[in-house]
Amino acid sequence: MAIPATRRPSVDMPGAFDDMERMLDWWFGGPRPRTARQGMWHPAIDIYDRADDIVAELELPGLEAKDVDVSVEDDHLIVEGTRERNGHYADEEQYYTERMYGRFHRIVHLPASVDPDKVVADLKGGMLTVTLPKRERAKAKKVELKTK
Repeated sequence: MAIPATRRPSVDMPGAFDDMERMLDWWFGGPRPRTARQGMWHPAIDIYDRADDIVAELELPGLEAKDVDVSVEDDHLIVEGTRERNGHYADEEQYYTERMYGRFHRIVHLPASVDPDKVVADLKGGMLTVTLPKRERAKAKKVELKTK
């Protein structure tokens, strides 16, 4: 019997822990009772560069605008907030969960300088889309040399 292979384009610590748990499940013969992880987690994100702006899309299912803070500081996008756990079952009733709860925090270095005053963030259907307009680059200017 072989261990199921999992490939990721980049390794993130929460994903590495998930891989380790899957390996232990395989080793010990199946899923073990678990509890939702409390504490800092990191939502999945895609970032792409368009001609005039940079767009970031983050998966935040079940959250509302009041649960999320978006800011731009020194060419970094910062997204943070909290996802509260549903209270419709007691801890002892829970058998297995993969959803993350508690505070989340994501800081991404942007590939270009953006205008923080023109950033637009939209949360619809569990997807946060942040559009970050690029700053206009300073145009080249010929400098006159002065001689004495």
